[in-house]
Amino acid sequence: FSAALKNLFEYIDYKKTAGKTAGLVILASSKSGFTDVQTLLTQLMSYFNVITNPRAVFVTANTIVNDQIIDPEVKLRLQALADQTLELASKIH
Repeated sequence: FSAALKNLFEYIDYKKTAGKTAGLVILASSKSGFTDVQTLLTQLMSYFNVITNPRAVFVTANTIVNDQIIDPEVKLRLQALADQTLELASKIH
């Protein structure tokens, strides 16, 4: 893990994350390295006992303009991720 990511998670109360469900959205400037980041984040979520939706959404910076998502396909994938993550959470709790 990078030092910055590790430092961020030192402030998280792991007792409050146990059993929670999360979906991952990974933003990058290009398409390379997405799966490496997903692997690291999934491992970190596992450490905190967070159940992670295995289908992350990968977003490149060129799909966002003025803080708005401009690519309709990205919007659909984000909605699907939210729906799937909520469904996963409902099955667990």
